[in-house]
Amino acid sequence: MRFLNRKILILIGIKLLLFYGIHKVFTKYKSEWERCQENSAIIIEDSFSELPREKVINDAIFFIETTNSTDHQLTARQACAIESAAYMNPDKEVIVLFLTIENYIRLRHWPHFKQILKYKNIHLRYFNINDLTRDTPLEEWMDIGYVRNSAYQVSHLSDILRYAVLYKYSGLYLDLDVITIEPLKNIEHKNFACLEENRKRFQSINGAVLRVSDEKGRELIHMLIDGVIKIYDSRKHWDIGPRLVTKVLREYCEIESLFNSTKCENFDILPIERCYAIEGYQWYKFYRESDTDLVLKSTKDSYYVHLWNYQSSKKKISKSKNVAFNVLASKYCPLVYESNTEL
Repeated sequence: MRFLNRKILILIGIKLLLFYGIHKVFTKYKSEWERCQENSAIIIEDSFSELPREKVINDAIFFIETTNSTDHQLTARQACAIESAAYMNPDKEVIVLFLTIENYIRLRHWPHFKQILKYKNIHLRYFNINDLTRDTPLEEWMDIGYVRNSAYQVSHLSDILRYAVLYKYSGLYLDLDVITIEPLKNIEHKNFACLEENRKRFQSINGAVLRVSDEKGRELIHMLIDGVIKIYDSRKHWDIGPRLVTKVLREYCEIESLFNSTKCENFDILPIERCYAIEGYQWYKFYRESDTDLVLKSTKDSYYVHLWNYQSSKKKISKSKNVAFNVLASKYCPLVYESNTEL
């Protein structure tokens, strides 16, 4: 009998341990979406809501990090993109928004960011989705939770939240794989996006670089948000990104075919060489020595250089290589370049 009771107690103990373990795992990996949606009880000194409004609305430059995974790390190249924006625009505030509090806290002390935080105009901020979409046409739509089960949640949130930020605050939005090589003060266009492709049978405008600075620009962003609400499909990757930007600008400008450079209603569609001089399918040219001169010549009139992280993220390059990316990085993100042996 004693042996039987002992066995029962052991089984009960094992079950309790298993229950405790499952509970801990469940708690640790609670849905990132839920944690982002709720108004966090954790108070952070550098939360986005704590940033003085005059810094946000004074033609700021925005980057948004929407990766939910807590083991995600931003790369040296992404740090380079942030530094280049601040380095080339010392008179502008550069605001980097993190969707998850864990990534924010950890990356706030990551070596790359210790370097770039030497720039007084760089602000790293944590945000939640409710705060960012409040007082925009997306507020109620986001509450319904269409994006919650998206197969492309990171990409979809990136598209949706850039529209929300520009609608709410105006400014310049840049993807984290875009290097700034021209200061905004030298760019005469107040509202603009750039052609990505301009072929006979296919034309596309990318939203990786998107600037809005007045009511006419916000009118276009409102149209993009309306487009998201009307056509969103969680199974389709690109429909609310470049495809939507291209469709809306065609309607906004009332043109069937996009020209190399188009101006309409105080919004400018800039030619390919301003932002996407090296096209996506040629991304490898940034990292190949035989293409260095070609890339530097192609980008000499660019405002921004898009590195196509989607294709190139796994490609690491030593600083000893005379490749175009190293030349650009040494000039436009000097602190990140100097503090890394490879990028």
